[in-house]
Amino acid sequence: MATNFHRTFVNDRSFIRGAARLLVAPITQTMPAQISDVIALAAVTGTSDVQTFTATGPPTAGTFTITKDGQTTTPIVFNASAAAIQSALQALTTIGTGNVTCTGGPINTTPVVATFAAAMANATETLMTVSNTGLTGGTVAVAHTTVGTPAYSLYDAKSGWTDLGATKNGITIAINNTEETFDIDQQLGIISSAPTAWTVTVGTSLAESTPDRMQVAWQGSLITIDNTPTIPEQEFGVGAPAFYTQRRLAVLYQRPSGLIRAYFFRIVQRAPAESSLVHNKTGEQQSIPVSFNCLPDTTVTDVLKQFFIIRDQATS
Repeated sequence: MATNFHRTFVNDRSFIRGAARLLVAPITQTMPAQISDVIALAAVTGTSDVQTFTATGPPTAGTFTITKDGQTTTPIVFNASAAAIQSALQALTTIGTGNVTCTGGPINTTPVVATFAAAMANATETLMTVSNTGLTGGTVAVAHTTVGTPAYSLYDAKSGWTDLGATKNGITIAINNTEETFDIDQQLGIISSAPTAWTVTVGTSLAESTPDRMQVAWQGSLITIDNTPTIPEQEFGVGAPAFYTQRRLAVLYQRPSGLIRAYFFRIVQRAPAESSLVHNKTGEQQSIPVSFNCLPDTTVTDVLKQFFIIRDQATS
């Protein structure tokens, strides 16, 4: 039975202190159902993607090629060793030096197993494809031996989600609405009212002015990397698009006890607001103001859950 006269309980769930994390994902990302869909709540050991090339026939002459994410190898001889296939794959810009190892072979007698490694370890890779038009006497096919899975440290953002990094002055979630009132001549005051429109916004300042943060805040183009200079350079453009990029958004708070509260917003897009980046000689660090308008997902049948949902960890 409660003994506090004022009925105020300063406990770990009702008072939340500390900074929050802001994460975004493409609108194609499945709406999270649990906090563990956005961040890892325990360390996870990943597995590397493994794909196996097998010859049938077998090939007796000619060459074949392998394609990975739109990039195609130079022709590979019908009886290539694992080392030769590995070299051809690592020459692709979509793979790179050291990012795949091949064992087995030669391919015309023994399957060649390609295991993604280094920067491409612990991830799901698209299945490579083989063109056999240059072979005679047989063909080479590729199949997934092991579909890779990501590795996560505790609280890492899950695949598909991007952490927008440190924020400044907190993260504000604001809800507002307009309404229509009803009256009749026989009553001095209104007799009823009903909401006509609701608005939900999320605003903060991003304390890390990296290209990927600016790209989100300023509705920028895709980021590309130019490896031709001595020091690689990232590039993205900012223009005047006639559209907004829609995303999923998650705001996560953690209490001193470690329990987490999460706000999952179904559809967000940039709000029409000034976002200035000041390059100061001294004083405060650069920060980028950003504000999101949250839109209702009308495909959700429960109108009380169309903007966002809150998931709150609680002790049993």
